[in-house]
Parts: sequence; structure tokens; C-alpha cells
Amino acid sequence: MNQPEYIRKALKAGKHVLAEKPIANDVETATELLEWYHKNVDTTKVTWAVAENFRFFESYATASEEISKLGRLLGFRLRVSAMVEAGNKWYGMYSIL
Repeated sequence: MNQPEYIRKALKAGKHVLAEKPIANDVETATELLEWYHKNVDTTKVTWAVAENFRFFESYATASEEISKLGRLLGFRLRVSAMVEAGNKWYGMYSIL
């Protein structure tokens, strides 16, 4: 998969990036890419987002509004159910992040 390389090149060129999922072949590469972004890109000038449709669900928007009323959060936990079969390479990946 070449997407991580293209994401880096576009961000280095000062372009905003909207990337499709998955952003990398494996969690390790995706994590490295995220770390690189936060260390090497001025995030006030260049934006990188992943095309995640959950952020547009009304329930997520409502939850975000309610959570913002709580003030500064130190952490949170979210449980999402999806139709991913056990044994799939993405199954359980969020438990290791």
C-alpha cells in the first residue's frame, strides 16, 4: 500500500489530506504515520483527516456536545459494535492501541 507515502508527500507540500481507510497495511505503520504527522507538521496550518463516517452520525454529534460540557477530560472509553469476524486482521485492533 502506497497511501502512507502519498500522505507524507502531500502534508510536506502543505496540502490538506483526507485519507481513506485503512491508512496503512498494519497498525504499526499507521501509528508511525500518526506520530510523524504530530512531530513534523504544523497542524494549525495543514489538516489530515481520515474519512470516517461515524463523525457525521447524529448520536456521535450529540455525544460530542454533551462531553464538551464536562470540561477537560483526561480519558474516555468507547465501545462500538461492528460486523467484523474474529480472526480478521482488524478484529480487536483497538484493544492494543
